Amino acid sequence: MKKITAMLLVALIAFAGVAALAGCGSSQTQAKTNLSTDVKNLTSSMTDLVDPNTYQSLDTFKTTWNKITTQYNKTVADAKKVKNVQVSKLSSSYDALKKAIGNVSSNQSLQAKISGILLAGESFLAAIDNLNTAVTPSK
Repeated sequence: MKKITAMLLVALIAFAGVAALAGCGSSQTQAKTNLSTDVKNLTSSMTDLVDPNTYQSLDTFKTTWNKITTQYNKTVADAKKVKNVQVSKLSSSYDALKKAIGNVSSNQSLQAKISGILLAGESFLAAIDNLNTAVTPSK
C-alpha cells in the first residue's frame, strides 16, 4: 500500500511539473503575441509622427507624442516578459527621440525641431523593427 501511495505521489508531482512547464510555454507564447501587437501599434503611431500634418499644430503633435510614449512604455513592459528579448537599443533610441523633441512649447519651437525629430524618429523606427524581427519568426 505504501508503494502504491508513493508511486501515486511521484506521478502526481511529475504531472504537476509537466503542467507547469506547459503553462510556461503558453505564457511565453502569449507574451510574444502581446509584444508583437505592441510593436505594431507603436509602429503605427510612429507613422503619425512622420506625417507632415502632425506638425501643423502643437496640440496634434503633443497628442501623437503622448500616444507614442504610452505605447512605448507598454512595449517595454511586455518585452520584459519575453525571454531573451533586449530593449536596450529601443530604449536608447527612444531617449534620443525624447531629447530631440525636448520641451516643445510653441508651433515655432516645433517647426525649428522637425528635422532633428524626424532623424531621431528614423532611428527609433529601426529599433522597433529590430525588436519586431526578434519577436516575429521568419517566414
